[in-house]
Amino acid sequence: MAKAANDNSRRAFLRGAAAAALTASAAAAPARAAVAAAGRDAAHVAAEREIRAILAEIAALPEPRTQDEAEAWSDATDARWWRIDALEALIYRTPVESLTGAAVKLRRLLDPKHGIPAGLRGDEVDSLAHILAVIERDGPATP
Repeated sequence: MAKAANDNSRRAFLRGAAAAALTASAAAAPARAAVAAAGRDAAHVAAEREIRAILAEIAALPEPRTQDEAEAWSDATDARWWRIDALEALIYRTPVESLTGAAVKLRRLLDPKHGIPAGLRGDEVDSLAHILAVIERDGPATP
């Protein structure tokens, strides 16, 4: 039965609403998958955000020009650097559940100022093994 162009019946309305709901649901599926993946690796995502915030705080401090200012700068930043170290340890040592977590690990490992290019911490190999495990589990089949 063909639908008339001017069909204003309740049935036509419900058909249109159902079609719109299915379209919206299908369009939202990738976003829901991304949110679910981030939820599984929420600790990694939160740690990365906190690291960025702390680095911004440190960057906002005026550069020391004298020895006294250097000591004050060091006093003001030491606790922040220790917190960054703890957050990076969490990221590196905690296995990931999704590609979202793997991306966090890779961004930290490849950061030019704080990752492998800046020097090794000792837990990078574990972090890379976590990334490989999730890629092998969720990625394309190996030939």
